[in-house]
Parts: sequence; structure tokens; C-alpha cells
Amino acid sequence: WAIALYGTGYGEIGQTGVVHVASDSAPTTIDLGSYDKIVKLDLGVTFQVTNGDTPADTLRVGVHTVTHIAGTQVTITSTADETWADDDWICIEGCREGSSPTLPAGLPSWLPLDSTAAATTLYGVDRSTWVDRLSGNRLARLHAEPLSDFWVRCILQARIAGQGNEMILIANPFDYNEFITESSNATALMQQTNMSGAKGSSNFVTRGLAESNFMFQNSWLTKVYADTYCPQGTFWIVDKDTLEFVLLGGEKVLNDGIASNDPGVQNPADASPPDYKMFQFMLDRYITIQQGTMTAGGPVAQTVFQIYGNFLIRQPGHCVVGNCVAAST
Repeated sequence: WAIALYGTGYGEIGQTGVVHVASDSAPTTIDLGSYDKIVKLDLGVTFQVTNGDTPADTLRVGVHTVTHIAGTQVTITSTADETWADDDWICIEGCREGSSPTLPAGLPSWLPLDSTAAATTLYGVDRSTWVDRLSGNRLARLHAEPLSDFWVRCILQARIAGQGNEMILIANPFDYNEFITESSNATALMQQTNMSGAKGSSNFVTRGLAESNFMFQNSWLTKVYADTYCPQGTFWIVDKDTLEFVLLGGEKVLNDGIASNDPGVQNPADASPPDYKMFQFMLDRYITIQQGTMTAGGPVAQTVFQIYGNFLIRQPGHCVVGNCVAAST
């Protein structure tokens, strides 16, 4: 799910970051460089690598299996000898049919950071006719510009573009930590450390920020999400009212033969106040649990979660995507 939200439908983990030679005769180790890629992997996961610098490029023939993870270093076994470029993409195996992606299109599809991708056609819409309105606003961080000032500038751009009061900022925890450090260094705080006369614990110091608010004349941004799955260096400011996950298909999303396990939204006739939420997404109705095969470690259960739908941003022009890395000059 997280891979889809931060991808374009091809199951991309991220770019390799380094030139790497994979061998079919011995395990090899690659340093992926950042944890936002590592959290999308696990032992036994299989992936392929593109022969180009976009996730949509043709896949190389080799299939690679993760056998060991230590920090940001991943050890793999491979079915073919391959040499990867540093801008090739790692993609989970089986996330495309031919050249078409099979996962939902996430934020990088609707709000691409790359200006060239932003001018492409998406679902029949030629976004080159008005890039900012049809694929979001892209702002660049200036040389020596504090990240906190850059985020304020981006939020202001989103507000000018028409974003409502329900704005959210999504960033990687390492980028958010840079913001916290800047804000702490630029703000004088008074903190009582000798708590002997007060209730609760004594002699403690709090470091960091519990929450961050960005205020303008008639609107606030009060929700900042530091998501480990968010690609490090990239952030999105999204109009919450325009972000949806749309379920597609005319009949049942998952038909497992169990009548009481029908998927979909609960029938309003079966609900009553205060639970009368006829449009609520009911996750438990999309899950099937069945007994798996017995293993040496004991019995197992197989859990299947299957839906047919896509992420959707109804007003891309109200949103902003940016790079947290400042310009060199």
C-alpha cells in the first residue's frame, strides 16, 4: 500500500543510487543509501531493475532475491549477471503487465517532482496545456534557504492556488528532523527542569517538537506527517479534501465464496447512529483469512487483502511538490 502511495504503479522501491554489478554465481551486496527504500523490502522479496532512469523503462531480465539486510545494505542472489546504473529503478517483481503498471498510481503520478513527467498525459489528460493546474505546483529550494522558510513559501503557494483549510504536509522523517533542528535553533524556549515542587516527574528535559503549525491570515496547516516510506528529499503539500482512494468495478471486489464476508461499504440499513457512516471504508470486509500449510515453526494463516481501485487527486493545482535539497548556488 505504501509502495503504491509513493510510486507510479510499477512497484518502485527507489533508484539504485550506485553503479552495481549483480552476479548469478554468488550473492552480492548493495548499499541503497536511505531507509525509505529499506522499509519497502523484506527477506525473500524479489525485484527487478529497470534499464533506464524512469520506473516505466524496460526491466532487465534478472530477478533478484533479498537474503540479508543490515542497515541500508542489502544482500541479494540473482538469476543473471547485470550491471546497474546509479539512476536505474528497483521495482518489485510482478507489478506490471507488459509495459503497463498494475499498482495504483500514487503521489508521484499525480504530483510528479520532475518537470518533464509533469507535462505528460495522465489518464487521457494532456497536462502540458497547464502544468501547474493539472500536475501540481513545483517549487525549488533556494541556495542557503532554510527548509522551514521554504516550506512556508510552498504552503503559501498552495494557499494562493486555492487550497482549502485542510492542508497536510507529507515528508520523510530525516527531512522533518532538519526542520525541527532549524526551528529549535531559531527559537528561544523557556523550560523548567527542576520540577520538585510540581506534580509528576522531576528534572526532565524535552528535546524536539511535538507538532508544527503553519499559520496564515485565514488558514492553517496543522498536520505534518513524517512518513518513513516517503522518499527522502521529496515532500508533498496536499489538499486533504481532494485526496481519495476510489474503488473501481461494478461487482464484488473480493469474492471468496463466503456469503457473510461480502466486501464493500456497509449497507446503510444495517447501521444506526452514531455509526451511520454509509460511505466509510470498511477494511475488514476486504480481508480473507484462511489456514495455511503447517511449517516447522507451527501453524500459519494466510491473509488476503484485495481491492481494485486507484488513488485520486481531484485538484492537483491546489497541491505542491518539492525537493528538500537546496540549490548548490
